[in-house]
Amino acid sequence: MKYVRPVTLFKTLIKMHRKAVAEGNDCRLLGLDVRNNYVGFALSDCSNLLSNPLMCLKIYKMDLVAKYIPPFISRLNIVGIVVGKPYVPIERREDPNEIQVRKFISDLCNTGNFEGLEYTYWCDAFASKHLESAYRKDFQDLYFRAYGLPLHDEVDSRVRAAVGTLQAYLDHFWDMEKEYKNSKE
Repeated sequence: MKYVRPVTLFKTLIKMHRKAVAEGNDCRLLGLDVRNNYVGFALSDCSNLLSNPLMCLKIYKMDLVAKYIPPFISRLNIVGIVVGKPYVPIERREDPNEIQVRKFISDLCNTGNFEGLEYTYWCDAFASKHLESAYRKDFQDLYFRAYGLPLHDEVDSRVRAAVGTLQAYLDHFWDMEKEYKNSKE
C-alpha cells in the first residue's frame, strides 16, 4: 500500500471511475475506522456519493482482515482506502488512538495483500451532510444479521465512525469538484 494525499486519492478515484464506467463497471473506496481494538469498514456506493456500512473486526485479528478484505478489493474494484484519523490538537504531541491507527495501517501494509492500493488519512472530526441515512439503526441491524456479524455497541460505533469518515471525505471532494466546475462556467 502507498500513502497519498487526500486530493491525490480523489483524483485517482475520478480517473478510475471514468475508465470503469466506460467499460461498464464501477470502482469504489473503502473507509476504515480504528479504535478500541476494533476496526470498522465502510464502502462507497457505485457512484461514490454515499458511504455504506460493511463490517467490523477485532483489530488484533490481522489474519482475518487479510483474509476478508482482499476479496472485496478485487470483486468490488476498490481503488483506495480512506482511513479515519482522530483529531489531535497541536499541543498534544501523541495520541494513543492515532498511534493505534498508524500501527494498524503499518501492519496492514506488512501483510502484502494490499499491494498497489493507495490510502490516505482523513480527520474524522469533519462532519458530513449525508450521515443520517447511513446511521439508520434499523438498516444496520438488518445488514449485520444478514451477514451473521456480531452487533453490539462497540461494533456499531466503529462501523458508524467508518461510514462517517468516508462520507465526510466524499462530501468534501465532491463539493470541491462542483465548485471548480461552477467557477469555470
